[in-house]
Amino acid sequence: MKLKLSFLLIFSFSYFIAQDQITKELVKLKSNDFDEVTYARQFLIQSNPRDVIPELIEMLKDTTLVKLENTGDLIYPGAKEFYGHGSVVKYDIDKIYFRAAWILEELTFQDFGYLNDKSNSLILYKKSHMWWKANEMTWSRYSALKEALQSYEIARWESAIHYLRFSKEPITDLNLKTYNKDIKPLIERIYKNTNDESSSIQAKYLLDDDENYWLKLKTKKIKP
Repeated sequence: MKLKLSFLLIFSFSYFIAQDQITKELVKLKSNDFDEVTYARQFLIQSNPRDVIPELIEMLKDTTLVKLENTGDLIYPGAKEFYGHGSVVKYDIDKIYFRAAWILEELTFQDFGYLNDKSNSLILYKKSHMWWKANEMTWSRYSALKEALQSYEIARWESAIHYLRFSKEPITDLNLKTYNKDIKPLIERIYKNTNDESSSIQAKYLLDDDENYWLKLKTKKIKP
């Protein structure tokens, strides 16, 4: 009994520490310093998505404009200069709710409409909120990845394939066995799809990865 109680206390303490850090990073996400925003984004993506998603959805209500500084050669809708090269962010991340949407859609492999839907931000917030309310009990990032690849939504294909090819963040239950069984057939279907050449090309790159570099990226030990 004492051992069980000690475990529960340790678990609760660890949970509250993690939640406290998430809260701090959400505050940093609203900074005008792009480096600080980038660090906060990375921390949130590495955190337990089930803890982060509800907080991001609440942030979707924040329409505050906070012009970013120190963006370097970042290419995004609010960029003041274009250098002909640089990382690309399609979201208008000078606005707080777009920063939340940027991370939310990446974590969930969903397309809530923040890039293409002309609806106002409140309508898109309600759409996101209702989606989470309907799915939070059964949602996992692995099931979300499969669902995105099974869909016929190009934005979700792009998000899922980009994750597989380039992300270093592991997903529980995603390994070589499940990739070959569940994911690869979906990638092959996208490759054969003639409706979106870009997704087909990206799918081909993934299928040509005979060394499974995509998986090695996600299993490298992170140095402290």
